[in-house]
Amino acid sequence: MRFSASNAMTANSLSEWVLHTSYTSWRELALAAGTRRGRALALALLLCAVLPSAFRVWMDSPAKFGALPKQQVSSIATLYGPDVVRDLAAYPSAMVSLCILTLLAIPLLAMIAGHDNIARDVANRSLRSVVLRTSSSSIVAGKFVGLWVTLGALLLLCQLLVAVVVVVIVRGPMIVPLGACFRLWLACALSSAPYAALALLISTVAGSSARSMIGGFAVIILLVFVRINRLLSPELALWLLPAQNDASLLSSNWPGVASATLRLAVWTAAALLLCVVYLKRREI
Repeated sequence: MRFSASNAMTANSLSEWVLHTSYTSWRELALAAGTRRGRALALALLLCAVLPSAFRVWMDSPAKFGALPKQQVSSIATLYGPDVVRDLAAYPSAMVSLCILTLLAIPLLAMIAGHDNIARDVANRSLRSVVLRTSSSSIVAGKFVGLWVTLGALLLLCQLLVAVVVVVIVRGPMIVPLGACFRLWLACALSSAPYAALALLISTVAGSSARSMIGGFAVIILLVFVRINRLLSPELALWLLPAQNDASLLSSNWPGVASATLRLAVWTAAALLLCVVYLKRREI
């Protein structure tokens, strides 16, 4: 009987945790879609990423549909190595360019979208009443899921729009751009997870939107500086610098993709755990 009662209590606690996490995620998604900042972020991606890529598809001839320009090949080889160039050679060049651009911009996008996810609730004291009804872990998990889904939806929309342009203008087989759309979006979505968690951690530690934004930009600059100057060994950089795994995410070597996903998952889980620990200890 005691065992059954304990199992029932565990199941009830788990169901309540899932319920609160789902509610928080839905609330964050609604806020992202309903705020001017969310609409401005979507518009900026449309103007700065989708339209140039669509214009490039329109300007290129159908014969260049599956060929990467030499300048693009050189840039990709410099960033990710020659193996990635070979793996991406079959994809439309405009979609590859959009993927590379979003991969480079993901840290900035995550910080803009999530720098005040927790800081605003701490600043206006609304987090206190929420913590009394649920746990800190469900709040952090819900806000992370909401932010990650928001970023993933925006990135997927960008890739889909360019894929539609490729199908309409080039009039080639639909399976190629749609397959490229899913493959390239998957790399971007996986790459965005640790930055979404990092944005929440900085938001929790900073406690205000202004400090969170400044601290987020400082951390991004630091990560870029460490990567460019190669201050870490290659093995250590794979675990401490999320962007170091982008080459593996873009490759067609699925064991390498799985290893990179595992490292990003560990990075994300560690950042979220620190977020939960700090949220429990700070005065809210």
